[in-house]
Amino acid sequence: MLLGFVDETKEKNYTLVLCLVHQDDRLRFRKTLARARLRGQRSIHFAKESPCRRRQIIKLIVSMSIRLIVFNAGSLKSSRARSQLLKELMHYARNAKIRHLTFDLDASALAQDVRDLNKLRAQFDSDVIWDHVSRNQEPLLWVADAVAWCVNRGGDWERMVRPIIEETIDC
Repeated sequence: MLLGFVDETKEKNYTLVLCLVHQDDRLRFRKTLARARLRGQRSIHFAKESPCRRRQIIKLIVSMSIRLIVFNAGSLKSSRARSQLLKELMHYARNAKIRHLTFDLDASALAQDVRDLNKLRAQFDSDVIWDHVSRNQEPLLWVADAVAWCVNRGGDWERMVRPIIEETIDC
């Protein structure tokens, strides 16, 4: 079974990243990521890490051979961008036969996400299920967070993660 873990960045461009793993690999990847936390850290939040730590984390993520899909909304504004990105994500999830999506919890977007996702699930006749959880609860969200940050930042940061991005979908 294929599982997806989703986070976004809203800084320059609204970008959503889908981290795909097989259910059989989930526990191993979670443990690897959890071991990468520094003492006292509850989670890895890429924007708060030093440049040196960011490079270490990217190297770890690249070594894990995780599949990543980037959804880019370009110049669309926040709420419209998120709705469009969710539409593209659900379309992708149906075609890729993803069974479960886990979103990083953004309380400000939760109610709209639930409305959009329910509507899209019906529209695409999809049986994908989803939940929204705190980043502290799911280490695989940290991968999506890191890649979203790197792609949005551009330059060398984006070049470092480009080899592990399977596809970029512009909305």
